[in-house]
Amino acid sequence: MSNLRQVLKAVGYAFGVVWRTHKSYLFVTVTIRILLGLIPLSMVWMTKELINQVVRMVQTGEGFSAVLTLLSFQMVVILFGYALSLWTEVNDQKMDNLIGLSIKKNLLEKVNRLPFLTFEDPVFYDRFQRSVESREQLTNMVKQALSFGTDLITITSLVGYLMGIHWGLTVILIIGTLPVLMIDMRFGGMRYQLMRYLTPFTRKEQYLSYLLSLRDHLKEVRLFQLGDYLIREWSRIFRLDADKKLDLIKKQSRWNMAGRTFLTLTYAASGILVVFLIRSGQVLVGDLVAVLQSIQNVQDKLTSSTRTISMFYEGSFYVRDIEQFLNQKERTTQETSLVSVDRIREIEIEGLTFRYPNQKEPAIQDIHLDIYPGKKIAIIGENGSGKTTLIKCLSGLYELDSPMIRVNGLPLSSVDLASYHRRVAVLFQDYIRYNLTAKENIGFGRVESMNRLDEIEAAAAKTDIDRYLNQLPEGYESLLGRYFNKGNELSGGQWQKVALSRAWFRDSDVVILDEPTSALDPRSEIDIVEQLFRSAKDKAVIFITHRLGASSLADEILVMRSGKVVERGGHDELLSAGGEYSRLYRTQARWYLQKEESIG
Repeated sequence: MSNLRQVLKAVGYAFGVVWRTHKSYLFVTVTIRILLGLIPLSMVWMTKELINQVVRMVQTGEGFSAVLTLLSFQMVVILFGYALSLWTEVNDQKMDNLIGLSIKKNLLEKVNRLPFLTFEDPVFYDRFQRSVESREQLTNMVKQALSFGTDLITITSLVGYLMGIHWGLTVILIIGTLPVLMIDMRFGGMRYQLMRYLTPFTRKEQYLSYLLSLRDHLKEVRLFQLGDYLIREWSRIFRLDADKKLDLIKKQSRWNMAGRTFLTLTYAASGILVVFLIRSGQVLVGDLVAVLQSIQNVQDKLTSSTRTISMFYEGSFYVRDIEQFLNQKERTTQETSLVSVDRIREIEIEGLTFRYPNQKEPAIQDIHLDIYPGKKIAIIGENGSGKTTLIKCLSGLYELDSPMIRVNGLPLSSVDLASYHRRVAVLFQDYIRYNLTAKENIGFGRVESMNRLDEIEAAAAKTDIDRYLNQLPEGYESLLGRYFNKGNELSGGQWQKVALSRAWFRDSDVVILDEPTSALDPRSEIDIVEQLFRSAKDKAVIFITHRLGASSLADEILVMRSGKVVERGGHDELLSAGGEYSRLYRTQARWYLQKEESIG
């Protein structure tokens, strides 16, 4: 009973999606399916009448015109059925396109509304991939339900005809169909469970394929001679996937053969019953052909119906994946009680502690910081000290339950994040290199102002990338990167300047930079940081850096270790203290001096 409820719920959900997306499809298709369901009965009846009429014509020499009329009607019905089938095919393709677009769009919009922390969980990616792959299952379920309705009309009409001949024919048909239904239902569930088991392997197979084919990965793959290893690993996973699926197909084939054999025996039993009816004079020759044709039709439809039911059962799991994915908890950006932020006047961080899911130790702990316009803050520390986690919390990517971050005196959790994000510009160290135009690469910082080329050029000038972009064949309309034809490749430092320009074009109150100049030489780094600080005199700037020369320009320096702030203060103050910052600064300074001496 629970399986039936699951199937009915999935079918209802699928039809709800179609109804909201393409109402006219249902009206047209249901009408067509009803007509298609009645055609087999009309063909059986005309076949019976045609044969009986031919027998009478042979016996009496009359009725030739009636034979021609029946043949003409049969031809019309056959062509009509063919036309309806073609119409259904066109309508189904239209539905596939519209529903596929709708579901994929809903999934992507859902992804865009999910909390950022969701993406830290590998299970999420398995669930998302299953949902994407389940799109076709949803449209298939609607088409299967409609086909099932067509088959049901055909079965009902033909069974009614057979019942008029002898009730035993119907009983034999039902007995022959039950094993096929049970086999299909069992393997439908097994196919879904296999797909669920193979999802992580499929994702890894795709990832290895990306490593072997995407340009950004190929440099290291070639130089480290990883190709053979990656291909062997990809082949191993591919064979595992293929072997598991093949094993299931083989097992199902054996069971299907047994079910089909039993079904054929019931067909033979039906034929024997009809022979007895002929001997008793209850049916004529035409009725014999019509009965056998009806039995064959009903068995075929019952077989396809049992497969459809098993596909319902299998498809219900896929539809459930989509429904569960779309029902995940979203970010709290749509609540009417949230306060919109037009300008950030102050951000207070008080005792900020954050722990990743399934982690015992907090990633950052007891962080205190005041941020206001004009203040420049540098955050330094070794890898894994919690610097990037801190700015992810500060930028609102990770939702916090307690008011450890306050914006203009309000807990960040009560602030409309969309308005907050409009006032914050963030550049992460793993920034995106958009293989699009230079104008888009910078304009994405404030997409609603994409066409303000003068402001885009001004942002590019602040990072000194404008000279290079102006020399490109089509200026700011030139494509960057080599993914598309006529693209222009940039060096790592040039890409970083483009990304910095994007952050600057944001026109925000707070600028957060994670290793903003790591791809630049030290001299260029100092020049750009000085230029950014001059241009951002009315903005708060928080930047993470491993190069302590740039940190000397900050008003306040935070030194982090193991998720905690172990030192804070100005450059001169921290140098005089002789602590962690002093040690790191003098180590870097000594390294540069030794390098200069060796060159000299």
